[in-house]
Amino acid sequence: MGGFFLINKAAAVRSVEQFEKRHRTALDVFEKKGLRLADQITCDSFILNVYQKMFQDQKAVVRFQNGDFVASVGACIYEGKTGPEALENLFGDFVAQKQITKGLCGNFCVLIYHCERLHILTDYCGYYRVYSTPDKSAVSSSFLALAKYLPKKRIAPQEFYEYVFNGFFVRETTLLEGIDILDSRWLSKRYLPRSPLNRRLNR
Repeated sequence: MGGFFLINKAAAVRSVEQFEKRHRTALDVFEKKGLRLADQITCDSFILNVYQKMFQDQKAVVRFQNGDFVASVGACIYEGKTGPEALENLFGDFVAQKQITKGLCGNFCVLIYHCERLHILTDYCGYYRVYSTPDKSAVSSSFLALAKYLPKKRIAPQEFYEYVFNGFFVRETTLLEGIDILDSRWLSKRYLPRSPLNRRLNR
């Protein structure tokens, strides 16, 4: 299924050395799974590592000359196509502000960078889980990678009992404090250095 790890550079303000160590520890999770790095994209506000699917040669990231890009992890099908062609068509329709959700299917996470804004789109049913810190300073398809990135790990008591008695979490939370599940009802999250703007799908 591949994977990705997105980190806000603002998180390194206090201690660059500590930030780099935690970042490296998180990325080690993907390497130990045997996933090959498809691309590392460094912008003014973030660093994005995208990992290729196992036994898959199709490009997971398509870059454009102006610095924009589109990437996908999981199984993303757009208008009946997959791979780079699907990503290019998806990006073109997104930029043209066309309705893209009807043509999308599969279990996926798509990241679109356009006009210096990074938009994150997951499948509406939430089958492909994406995790984040509460302040969205780190976002990843890997719960373990995000757990490795956290400076401290603490079990969330409420979520622990929810899972023991119900087998699921009531909210977009997890067993660890500091790791949330990205709400699939959000069409996009504009990833900014400080406070992301959220736009919900019309219900």
